[in-house]
Amino acid sequence: MKSREAVLIMAHNNINILKKTMKLLDSEYFDLYIHIDKKSDIELQELCNVCLKSKVYLFKKIEIRWADYSQVECEIFLLEQAIKNKYTYYHLISGVDMPIKSAKEIFDFFENSNKKEFITFQGDTIEKNKLEWIKYYYFFGRISKNNKLIKVIEHMSIVIQKLIGINRIKKRKIKYMNGDNWFSITHELAKYIISKKSTLYDQYKYTKSPDEIFIQTIIYNSKFIKKLYKNNYNDNHEDCMRKIDWARGRPYIFKNSDFKELINSDCMFARKFDEKIDEKIIDAIYEFISKKNNVNNSKKW
Repeated sequence: MKSREAVLIMAHNNINILKKTMKLLDSEYFDLYIHIDKKSDIELQELCNVCLKSKVYLFKKIEIRWADYSQVECEIFLLEQAIKNKYTYYHLISGVDMPIKSAKEIFDFFENSNKKEFITFQGDTIEKNKLEWIKYYYFFGRISKNNKLIKVIEHMSIVIQKLIGINRIKKRKIKYMNGDNWFSITHELAKYIISKKSTLYDQYKYTKSPDEIFIQTIIYNSKFIKKLYKNNYNDNHEDCMRKIDWARGRPYIFKNSDFKELINSDCMFARKFDEKIDEKIIDAIYEFISKKNNVNNSKKW
């Protein structure tokens, strides 16, 4: 039976980018597991007939909030759905990411990587302020962070917790780490992460941005730390083969002027794009990779 890989996509807007990404990945190499934010205007039927070769599994189950445990919940849900079909690799991307290599190039790269794990660590230890995200209770993750009153209440809550000596992680004998939540991991690691599901909720329900902590922490405290593609611990996004630029934005939204930089990158995926900011780069990447996909297909057939 021929190997296949799973692409897990978390999306909430920019349906045109999502559709283009689906078409670029549509092949005998990948199946797609797509979760649309429950509060999104995107309807699942709009995505049903986009792909011809890839199997597409569509979900609209979880209402996702920024920096909230719901992001972890969604990642675990997608992994749970995908591991049922046992893929060699599982790639997590967002709905505003795009592949910057052909489907065959992406597939071949990971299949020939000696089962390495593609994870980015921000550093060799977690920063003090981010350790506080786990140490104290952040009770307002599902409430809008744009609400000034909520920000004040949350700040006062943390001050009080510090005064009375709250420490949620005092008795936990693990080292916490952090980095990007986007990954490309093997079936073995995906199963291992799912095996930790029962403890994740208790550990991270009231954690700020737990999606940037839980994967790195699980891996660092396991045998899989020896299987990293690169162990630079220096916030290098090429460790997970993503082209992401935090120097020019949060992260930077790629423009048409970045086309050569993107297609000449060694990375497999890039984030992020926004059709309201620059639609030309989205079309340019789509046309370029589509041609590469067609060349690969013509060579095969």
